[in-house]
Amino acid sequence: AEYMGGMSAQMNFYEGWKDEIDNILQKCKEHDIEFLRWILPDFYGIPRGKIDADCRYQCVRQLEALKNDYGLELMSALEYEFGAFTDKTHETPYIDGTHIYSTTVGKKVEKFIFEVNRRLRQAGIKTKTNLLELGEGQIEITLKPYFGVLAADKALIYKQCVKETALDFGFQATFMSRPSEKHPVTNGGHFNHSLWDKEGNNAFYDPNGTKNLSQLARWWMGGLVKYSRALSMFICPTANCYRRLVTPGTFAPRKLNWGIENRSCLLRAKNEGPPGTYFELRAASGCANPYLVIAGVIAAGLLGLRNKIEPPTEGAHADDPDLPGSIGEAIEVFLEDKEFSGMFGEQFLNWYIAVIKGSECRGMTFEEEIKCQADLI
Repeated sequence: AEYMGGMSAQMNFYEGWKDEIDNILQKCKEHDIEFLRWILPDFYGIPRGKIDADCRYQCVRQLEALKNDYGLELMSALEYEFGAFTDKTHETPYIDGTHIYSTTVGKKVEKFIFEVNRRLRQAGIKTKTNLLELGEGQIEITLKPYFGVLAADKALIYKQCVKETALDFGFQATFMSRPSEKHPVTNGGHFNHSLWDKEGNNAFYDPNGTKNLSQLARWWMGGLVKYSRALSMFICPTANCYRRLVTPGTFAPRKLNWGIENRSCLLRAKNEGPPGTYFELRAASGCANPYLVIAGVIAAGLLGLRNKIEPPTEGAHADDPDLPGSIGEAIEVFLEDKEFSGMFGEQFLNWYIAVIKGSECRGMTFEEEIKCQADLI
């Protein structure tokens, strides 16, 4: 499934890959293995059916609703952090100590970063920044924004490219939220996004609005803040994610709030003119499925627009509601919020909840989480 789904960054520049997929599909047809047709992404130009349990289809559905109902398109980029460790036990960071933004210490991974960028360019993916982050052995390579489902497509290939390239350089890269108990490094997948109309205008920006934010932006923000407890099921989908949210000093948000250029808030708003006005959802984990991050954010935002939900008072306050503190609580909140969960099909809900309960609600120890997820996330 990983090979055919195109998650391998090498696949985009393997000559003859389409012929190989055709051969595999023919064998599937001969043996009546129809399920393999569902895992072939639309961006390979191979038609497939539309089923609710397909995460990419959920993303496309919400994008279509946004365009059909409001004439708007989403521009977004997932901002990933990842940890570099000498092996899959995550005991020893590939870079010792904290060296955020250091170009001198960054020399150790310079060739790795250059190679990731080279492979991504060949796959048609553009990067924006490359740097060492706050945690020990933590690296951040950010992507340029794309419209629509392309943002998730690029993010998926990017993550696999990073992991494969790290192995080529003799270390392991992981997007686990909290990959090590010994070292308090935590990986976010901040979701940066804005809405654009058919005339090419940023719908979040209004020079006459409060803090240059349009009324539409405020309603969108209101929906995101209100429904982020239920949204946690998508943006923090593993038990390990909640170890990040409770780790001190990580800038991971714990409450429902927003602020202009405030890194401690759930939603960080930026209002730097028409091209630079967008929202950063900071609670999203590095291990979250990018298609479900986009689908969930749009669903929450659409509810905000439809119900004209005003955001709470700007800033972080002690009495702000809390995000869920565990995957179990996130599931309960999601199921109780009929308005938000109702934005997705019953088939998808049944499948997704079953997967999460089966894989994440077993009370694993930290060590067991690492063993289970080191090669996957």
